[in-house]
Parts: sequence; structure tokens; C-alpha cells
Amino acid sequence: MDGGGGAPLPFPPPATERQTRLREVYVADLDGDGRHDVLLANGPDAAGDTGVYVTLGGPGARPTRYDAFVTTRGVPVAVTVASLTGGALPDLVTFSSQGERAFVEVHPQTGPARFGTPLVRETTPAFAPRIDYPDSSFSPVVAAALDLTADGVADLLLIDRLDSFYLAPTAWESQPVLQGPIARLPYPDDGWNVVVDAFVSVDDDIPPKRFLAVLEGTQHIAYFEIAPTTGVAAPAERVSTGAEIRGVARADLDGDGRDEVIGASGRALTALNITPPSVDAHVFRPDLLNPKVPDESIDGVAALDVGGDGAPEIILLDAAPAAGGTSQLLVIRDPYVDGDSALTSSWTITGETLTTRPALMAVGRLDDDGAVEVFLYGLDGVTECRKITIAADVNVEGCP
Repeated sequence: MDGGGGAPLPFPPPATERQTRLREVYVADLDGDGRHDVLLANGPDAAGDTGVYVTLGGPGARPTRYDAFVTTRGVPVAVTVASLTGGALPDLVTFSSQGERAFVEVHPQTGPARFGTPLVRETTPAFAPRIDYPDSSFSPVVAAALDLTADGVADLLLIDRLDSFYLAPTAWESQPVLQGPIARLPYPDDGWNVVVDAFVSVDDDIPPKRFLAVLEGTQHIAYFEIAPTTGVAAPAERVSTGAEIRGVARADLDGDGRDEVIGASGRALTALNITPPSVDAHVFRPDLLNPKVPDESIDGVAALDVGGDGAPEIILLDAAPAAGGTSQLLVIRDPYVDGDSALTSSWTITGETLTTRPALMAVGRLDDDGAVEVFLYGLDGVTECRKITIAADVNVEGCP
């Protein structure tokens, strides 16, 4: 590990110091201070350069700096944050591949962006290789720390292209090698179809039953009922979503206290109202409303309440424009699901032209100035930054 507790370091580092080849970006509160932090999975060809760049949120946070680099055994295919080792701060959890070998690593955080010796569990076989998409920000590997049994202890779930498993809470003990069984989800026999999200949802029964919802990008969602004490129960119920979805975010668009899943489907947005064992799809075509919307496809999706009024905004990245076009950042103000099962808004779509062609987007309250920051990254580490504020209108400007 380099950095950690000292002054932020320039990002990307010189190629003579480390090869930078970004694979995915994650936003989470890693140090527990209430701000968003940015985690960048790095997976170049050079041995020893695989790991996670950590950029902590705070005054003056920018994508051109990072606070630590956490080395992983292999190329990181998924990263998440969970409190597993009993420390005062959450742990950084990585899943990585090295040839035919695969590793789960829990990196204890001993201070802000400081990490101790990781707990390592080798698994076999290795995680399935990534599927090549035009935009590499969409990955078929999903990891999540979910309290499946509602006992206050996180279970670790990982789903790749061909298999899926979760690690029971007994696995997380402070010993050199992680112990405990690895349980496989009992579905499907022929592999998953590009999983893009996984989360816990509840039905409308009294008392409500809890389900693990696994969203496949190819028009399906699988519900696993969660047994109160033993975790995921078999079998799964597979339901059609009616839309191919990539690059998802979650936000409550209809004010019912339950988050919708918002995903890109070509030039359209689809919001899924998840109520096990059913799903309702709501489609929104921003390209019919504003000439600034994506001319080919939506390449990144985020949702956050920018204006502080309780209604989330949707932030879109158009990183793969048509020939001769430019990359764009788009902000849809106050979208909502109406009574006609349509995803609508106040018809305010603000477009901002970008100077680079980023592949990855991190959206969060990363600074202390009340704005929402958008950190944009090329796969080689080239960065761009925007701030979004809302008063009477949506305002998008560069970071000073």
C-alpha cells in the first residue's frame, strides 16, 4: 500500500511508478465521516500494480488526487465496503483474479485510508473474465455486503458471469485465513445473464418477507426468499423486467419509501418498481425531449438529491457519442413515476459538454461546499470534474 494518512498524491501516478488501467469505479463512505469516497479498481497487465485507488471525500477533494493505493492479489473484479473485522472503521473488501486463482480479501482500515494486513480467502475456480462492452464501466461481476438474515451482520455476496455464492457471517474472524463455508446460490443452472445489481427487498405481506433480488441486465430479475435464520432459500423465482438494463442506480422516484432501480437501455431510461414477487417497468425517453440528450446510448447512470428537496435528480454520462460529437453530462431534475406507469419529470434536462471522453463516473457529495461533485475518469486515469448545484435552475460548472 502507498499513501495512507499523509498528504494526497497526484493521480494518476507516473507510469514509471505504477501502471494505471482502471476497470470500475465505486462510491461509498469508506472512512465513516458521512462524506462519499471514491474507490477505483486498477487492473493493468503489470504484476504488482493491481489494487484499489482510494480518494477520500473532504474539503477540496478532486479526481486529480488520491489518498492510498491498496494492493490486491489479482486483478480486482469487484469491490465493496463492509464492517467485518470489528474495527472502528469499515473494511475494504476486494474480489480479484490471478490466472486460474481467485481471492477474497478483507483489508482492515486502521485509520482514514490506512489499512492493515488483509485477511485472505482463496476460492476456486477463478472469477469469470469480464465481458467486453463498448463502455467498460458496465461489469458482469457484482459484489455486495448484505445483511441477508437481518441479524446485524453482513453477508458477502458475489455473482459473476457463470456462478454465484455468498459467505456466511462466521467467515469473518480475525485470523490469517478467512474460515467458514462458501454457499452457492441455487440458481441458475446455465449461468447468469450479465448481473448488474443485487439487493435486499421486501414484499407487501404482513409481516413482510425478505428477498434477495438479483437483477440481470438481459430483461430478468430473480427473487430468492430469505429464510429468517439460514439465509437464502431455494428455489428462485425469475420475472421478466421487459427491458435490457445496464449501469444502474437506486432512488425513490415515487415517494413510497421504496427505491426504484434506474438503468440505461440504449437511449432510454427504465425505472423498475421492485415489489417481490413482481416488477413494474417505467420507461423514459429523454432523447425525445431535449436535443442535448445522448445521441447513441447512455453510458453511466447515477441518482442523488442534488437540490436538497427530497426528490432525487438523475445524472447521466454520454461517453460514447456519435462520430464528431462530444461527451456530455446530463442532469434530469426531479424525475418521478406517475400514475400512468411512465417515468416523467419537470422536463428540465441540463446538458454540459465535457472536454474528455471518460469511461467511468463517480457521483457524490465529495467536497464540503454543499454541491454534488461528478468525478470523471478515463481508463488511463485522465480526469475531469464537475460540480452540480440547484437553486432556481440546475447549474453545472467545472471544479476550481
